[in-house]
Amino acid sequence: NLEQFRMKSVRVLVSSDVGARGLDIGGLKLVINFDTPRTLKTYIHRVGRTARMGLNGTALTFFTTGDHLVMKQILECKKGVSKPKYIPVNMTAVKEWHRAITRWEPELKSLLTRETLDRQKDHQQKLNDRAVNMVKYHSDIQGRRKRTWFQTAQEKRRDKQRSAQEDGVLSAKENKRAKLQEFNKAADAKKRAKVLSIRMRSQRTRERRVRRK
Repeated sequence: NLEQFRMKSVRVLVSSDVGARGLDIGGLKLVINFDTPRTLKTYIHRVGRTARMGLNGTALTFFTTGDHLVMKQILECKKGVSKPKYIPVNMTAVKEWHRAITRWEPELKSLLTRETLDRQKDHQQKLNDRAVNMVKYHSDIQGRRKRTWFQTAQEKRRDKQRSAQEDGVLSAKENKRAKLQEFNKAADAKKRAKVLSIRMRSQRTRERRVRRK
């Protein structure tokens, strides 16, 4: 598990993208992306687990021809990325591994089924404990003050956009929203300038009329 890996009692840790953020394991020298990250942002977070605090590290990424768009972004964005090396596939070895995995399949399915049942049992136990606590501490819960959030939805959205811009990645929807906000600001500025110009012309017209009288 993670603690054994951190204490170096095991040498390999297999993780999903959940481990791409927040893990700080000192002395980690190698990260292997068995599946090519779908976005540049995910790639940055994954490889960021190594070469931390000024230390050296290596990230190895396996990719196929279907991943060329992401790899192009990685090569254009990241410094120190070596040129891709194309490795021919040994179909004999692939078939041998396929037969081995097929033999393990029933055992793996049984293991996944047990893990699913355990998760469902834990979830149901949490729901039961919550229901018991709701009944037991009903008066205390009702007497609590409502939570006060320090950020509005607009502030959260602005912070999210700023964070995405700092990472160099902005989704199409967020990019469109940001451009729309900039356009609205520019349009509002033009409207204010136009209104101010009309008011100034009206004021000068009134002044000329007063002088004529």
